[in-house]
Amino acid sequence: MKAASISYRVADFLRRHPPFEWMEEQELVALAETGRVRFHEALEVLHDAGEERQSWFAVIQQGTVEILDGEMLRDLLGPGDIVGIGSSERHRYCARTASDVLVYVFPQEALKPLLERHPRAQRYLEAVFSLASGDRRVGPGSLGPSALWLDEPLPADAANCSASTCRPDESIRDVAARMTREGLSAVAVLAAGGGVLGIVRDADFRARVAAGEIATDARIGELVSDGDTDDLTAAAGQSLGEYWRRMLRTGAAALPISDAPADGAPSVVGVLTENDLAVRLGQDPLVPTLRIARARSVEQIRSFRAAAESAIERLLQDRGAAPWVIEAAGALDAATCRRLVARAESKLGDAEGVTRRCWVMLGAAGRRERFGAMPLGLGLIWTGPKEEEVRMSRLADRVGADLSEVGIELASHMLPSAGGVPTHGRLEQWIDAYEGWVHDPIGTGMYGSLAFFDVLRVAGDPQLEAELLRRVRRAVETDDTFLPLLANDSMAHLPPLTFFRGQVVDNSGELTELLHLENCAVRPLTDVARVFALHEGSALDCDSASRLRFAAKRFPAHEELFLRAADAVELALLQRARVAYASPEDRPEIRPESLLKVDRELLKSCFRTILALLEHTARHFGFPTRR
Repeated sequence: MKAASISYRVADFLRRHPPFEWMEEQELVALAETGRVRFHEALEVLHDAGEERQSWFAVIQQGTVEILDGEMLRDLLGPGDIVGIGSSERHRYCARTASDVLVYVFPQEALKPLLERHPRAQRYLEAVFSLASGDRRVGPGSLGPSALWLDEPLPADAANCSASTCRPDESIRDVAARMTREGLSAVAVLAAGGGVLGIVRDADFRARVAAGEIATDARIGELVSDGDTDDLTAAAGQSLGEYWRRMLRTGAAALPISDAPADGAPSVVGVLTENDLAVRLGQDPLVPTLRIARARSVEQIRSFRAAAESAIERLLQDRGAAPWVIEAAGALDAATCRRLVARAESKLGDAEGVTRRCWVMLGAAGRRERFGAMPLGLGLIWTGPKEEEVRMSRLADRVGADLSEVGIELASHMLPSAGGVPTHGRLEQWIDAYEGWVHDPIGTGMYGSLAFFDVLRVAGDPQLEAELLRRVRRAVETDDTFLPLLANDSMAHLPPLTFFRGQVVDNSGELTELLHLENCAVRPLTDVARVFALHEGSALDCDSASRLRFAAKRFPAHEELFLRAADAVELALLQRARVAYASPEDRPEIRPESLLKVDRELLKSCFRTILALLEHTARHFGFPTRR
């Protein structure tokens, strides 16, 4: 009876800590019966670096254990933390008690069947301890509650309807009747070769047929505008989130869906609309974001933004939502800027072709990583007569004022040769600024202008952005000192050592109550991601995780590190977004004691990945780390 009582007490302790919190009580009691209690005095080595891994693992019941790399402290473990689990045959670090310690010791074999029955517990250990996981990678998003609708497959009947496709020579009347009969809101008009000429929606019938512009007996092909000719066809069999992402990035409210036959050319089987997703998914940022493009007033834009941000906040409740949150927040900013630019330019009244213009988001917004009240960077690139400068300045001021009216603060990113925000200047001024930063980074204060190396076009002439980025890449390629200096500067922000008893432990062992997420987690990752994007000439208009995954392909010998770093970016940004949306002001700090233990452990894993990435970057560019 006494032994049974002890097992229940041990089980009760275990269930308060991950990964045991996801297991059943009787399972934990059975596990407890296989274990034993062990006491260790202070400064006793539990296992040494390089020592062969034993067949047991330990859970700390009380006391403190140091994880040491030589004499360097790597981590501090306390009650509920696990010692002895890992993916390699030998221990990488030394585990030494820092005080008298009581641990529960269990055989590794007793844990295996529990992990097989509880995948969430398995994924937790894989994410935190980097356990071998066969042929699939594991990131923080694998942890629960993983019922995220964006990861679910597209239902077979969602966009599989032959009535939603038509030939261009069919009459508008016949197609409209079929749409009414089938309850469709859009049809795909197919070309003779099977491609998609365009999408015709209910709004097109209202705007052009009901208004009398086109007769009902005309061909449906006449309703396809020139802007609809791009092939936006998406393959069947993907997750809901992939179609959702495609709509957000393209601004398309409808996607033709094609099958994927084993032989022969794919054919369009139906049309998926934002309303189809909205009906299936409930509250979602997609619909209000797409509706911003048709907003009639600044007040309406503000209303749509509020609805979208509310939906994004709901997404943040799931740890697996990080990539979707990044996508949604970036698309919301792009849609807002695009609509406000269109409104301001319609009032400008300039003659066609007088000035070519391109609007770009910069910094966190340019990486699709701006959340909540974080400032938004915006720039206007133009080319034309110098006399247009006053009007372009007035245009930029108008857009800036409208952004302020919808509740967005502008970041103070400015070209050296032009004042005011949004920053604006002729293409030549932009090129001169970048070449100055690349060839004389110290003299031009390049480190304070890193936001200009995160660029995302949101409106206007794409050729201007392409020319600018081409010149930037050429400048970087012809300067041997810029990238090593940029890489060295990325060492300015180091992660903390660990969390201990609800506080942050820095590299000197000092304890603080607040973690600065931006400086300690987000900034070092995004800085290094930018360095490798410039190093390899990859796209500057993409998010940090994508940059790191591209680096993983370019450097296969270090693929695992870059992929772990990509996961770490998403984890850090998830916490950054939660903080940003929790307050009307941008305060990127968090109290570790307010986090669930799972989140603290994942952030600790993130810190270790950041340090490994910084160490690799230092070796790659040939300078010592600052730690």
